[in-house]
Amino acid sequence: MYEVVLNKNVKNTKIFFQVFLMTIKLYRQGIQPENIGIITPYMKQVKHLRTLFIEADITMPKIGSVEEFQGQVCD
Repeated sequence: MYEVVLNKNVKNTKIFFQVFLMTIKLYRQGIQPENIGIITPYMKQVKHLRTLFIEADITMPKIGSVEEFQGQVCD
């Protein structure tokens, strides 16, 4: 599983767009959305990232907070 961890900066929209573009690059390399996880410490960041994918009509990978990923087993 590919994971991207965001820092505490909720307002830096450049980071969100970079994560979005990185995810698109992974898709183009043949990596499926279910094999990608984006982890961020704040729910506001989770919501912002999810909005990016929804507005672009791109299949969303798993995006969640640390608590949402805790205890999960991935490939």
